[in-house]
Amino acid sequence: MPIDNIDLRSVPNHRFFGKNDIIERLRRAVPFDYIFISGLDVDHYRFGNGFSIDTDLPPGYVEAYHADRLYAEDPFVAAAKAAKSVVVEHEVYAEHSPPQRLLYLQRTFGVHNRTLFPIARESVTYGAVGVTRATPFDDEELTFLSLVAETIHTVVTKPLMEKFAAEHLRLSKGEMACLSQASLGVNRRRNGALTHF
Repeated sequence: MPIDNIDLRSVPNHRFFGKNDIIERLRRAVPFDYIFISGLDVDHYRFGNGFSIDTDLPPGYVEAYHADRLYAEDPFVAAAKAAKSVVVEHEVYAEHSPPQRLLYLQRTFGVHNRTLFPIARESVTYGAVGVTRATPFDDEELTFLSLVAETIHTVVTKPLMEKFAAEHLRLSKGEMACLSQASLGVNRRRNGALTHF
């Protein structure tokens, strides 16, 4: 869906993407089957609300999961909502059994070993990046993925966020550039030099 004249309410909750160069580079660094990027740094669209998910998960899996409201009884989702660090599916399942319907969907669509990396600003978890694959991720892979998760989230959600901010907050390109630099901790004087505004 092109991001023209955007209103976040008009954007589908689940957006399926095809080939993405950044995601493919990440996949070469740490092989995975599927990825899901959830949440926006906007009230009511943060992680855990289900209103913003970009993914390459099989559409049939996502549709059945939501039609059956499995998110309401999935112990992985409950653990993810409460997490401040990486959530590994098999660790969650060792303590809380998943519903049989979920296990069936996972087998059918090959969605195994969900692993999620929460993304927070200050104490607010606003997003998450999750990956899946047939075999569990090792400690080195988990460390690497935790280091790049926020960047991946930003790359995927940035076009939507920028368009939303520009349309609804009526910000100019210069104001957007200045805010972007300020969010990285750049002071006003340096910000002006970097953005030329």
